[in-house]
Amino acid sequence: MLQCTRYALRLRASSVCYYTTEIPNINNSDIDIYKAHWPRDLLQYTKTAYENPNEAIKFHHDLLQRWPSLPSHSRLSIGLQNLRYISYNDISREGVWKQAVHMLLSQPNLNTKEYYKLIRFIHRPHNMDDKLRQTLLLDVVDRMIEQGVKFNHSILTVIWSKKMQWRDSSFTIKLWQRMYDAGISPDFDILYQALKVSAKRGSVNESQVYLEQIGKIPNVSTYQWKCAQSTFISALEDDVMAAEAYYNSLDTNSYSDKAKLSILGIMAKSNQFTPSRLLEMLNSLPDSSKSIGYASIMRGLALRRLYYDVIGLYNEAVELLDEYAGKYAIGVVHPLLNSLAFRREKYGVWWVWSALLRGRWKVAPNSSTFEITLKASFNQHSKFKGGIGGLYPCKYFIVEAYHNNSLKYHIKELGRGFRAELRDLTLGHHSDVLEHSEMFWRRIEGVFRGLLLSQFPHLHSVNAPVTLTYSAGNWDNLLTKSTPEIDLTSVSIKSEHFDAYVKMLFERRSSGGSYENTNLILQALSWMRELGMAPSKPTLFRCIIALNESISPMFISDIKRIIGASSSSKSVDHHSQLFALDSFNKSADVDRFYKWVSEWLEMPHEMDIFTFWNAEIRRSMD
Repeated sequence: MLQCTRYALRLRASSVCYYTTEIPNINNSDIDIYKAHWPRDLLQYTKTAYENPNEAIKFHHDLLQRWPSLPSHSRLSIGLQNLRYISYNDISREGVWKQAVHMLLSQPNLNTKEYYKLIRFIHRPHNMDDKLRQTLLLDVVDRMIEQGVKFNHSILTVIWSKKMQWRDSSFTIKLWQRMYDAGISPDFDILYQALKVSAKRGSVNESQVYLEQIGKIPNVSTYQWKCAQSTFISALEDDVMAAEAYYNSLDTNSYSDKAKLSILGIMAKSNQFTPSRLLEMLNSLPDSSKSIGYASIMRGLALRRLYYDVIGLYNEAVELLDEYAGKYAIGVVHPLLNSLAFRREKYGVWWVWSALLRGRWKVAPNSSTFEITLKASFNQHSKFKGGIGGLYPCKYFIVEAYHNNSLKYHIKELGRGFRAELRDLTLGHHSDVLEHSEMFWRRIEGVFRGLLLSQFPHLHSVNAPVTLTYSAGNWDNLLTKSTPEIDLTSVSIKSEHFDAYVKMLFERRSSGGSYENTNLILQALSWMRELGMAPSKPTLFRCIIALNESISPMFISDIKRIIGASSSSKSVDHHSQLFALDSFNKSADVDRFYKWVSEWLEMPHEMDIFTFWNAEIRRSMD
């Protein structure tokens, strides 16, 4: 199967034919319905013009000469195909673009769908001059207004798309002027799309004008207003003074409270606001919103590395939950848990989870609670590197600040953590305190299996498609024999939990110097099949990669060397990558697993697996 990829690439390279004046013999089976009415001499470009700029230019020149003689029913499809070739090859010639666009605009019968494609093709090139792009778009808008074409949601989305970074205020003013002269009154869709573009640019004044105009439109639903307000708040990220001014201008109601919480998160990231000032603003909010406010401020202060202030907020958040225990649902606990999981504060996440199991706040965890807890075990990689790190004592748990030397710290303390975990597993002891943060994933792994097997006892008899054996000590046997019994009916295991569980095991598969988590990953996949749950593509990729890594451990160093070499150069050597793919061990276990997967799911393409693997290794190497 791996060799097929190489053969396919070679066949694809050999099938590329360059421009020739001779008309090739084209079978009717090679002509789709869309191109059935094309002149036969233009069909020769259909396989080459997508990837060859010279072929695209030659197709354009041939079409330009033949345009007057083409029948009217074929001009639109051929003209749009011409634009597709030009945009896909990132051609930036001004004359070519103007000729291609104006040929289409000269046609009297363009509909909304064709205008939509035309605008998309104008957006696609990266090398096009911004002034040329604006001119072409305004020409298209003028033609639409002249023909009376309605600006529906799809057209407005592609015109005002926030992904188009090249737009500036001058283009916006010109577009508004054309719509005003044509008597087109702005509705919610037009104003909201314009608001998204201005918010993406960080233009607060322009965004505020659009928000005020949306507020004046009659019959705007609450959902529409909340979307517009949330978009406007995103424009305040780089202007904290404007954020404070808008915060003070909001009224006291439920919708304004949610907006204030979002603005608090923005102001918490700025050094202009002290923690005490942020808490004063938070105290003016109702009690039902304070737990979310604490989480917003925690994240901002953590990014500013004010760890002692964050610890104080952790204490206040826990005290607030203690004060209102039993008065609110589990959703009140989620902001604190989310904040801890976002920072990968595993000591705190385990403490909150244990407190929920003990009934400290008189609410039971649900499926969302368990999913957040599982995601806290993911690797941090380089997201929070930098600054001074270490351990900071909290009233209830330990706060761990990650830094550049955190990996050395973990390696140094890992032995103590393993001994503590082995003692807990042997004695059946369930502690609310972690002796080492790296042991969090082992405990939460046991919680997952305990919840799953208590809800589905028949899974005890379900075997994995492949079971690997190790000559060294295997933690899998110890973990599997010591599954904790957890009866928690409020948590319903879903496919999202399996995805997070497999990702946790995949990221920790090399802990201890072996790949002991592979058996657990394969077992989880067999459980999903038994329960009728389909894994996501990343989950299936991780299962395949983990198995191949475990069977060929020396393959990892070769892969990292190839990826490191390709990252240092701009060009990617696909032949080296394909050669690395051939290093997969073709053992009986791999073949048996592939056959088992193909009987259940569609087997992914190996280049897709390698692309995913490439990204995962690059991320771990950063």
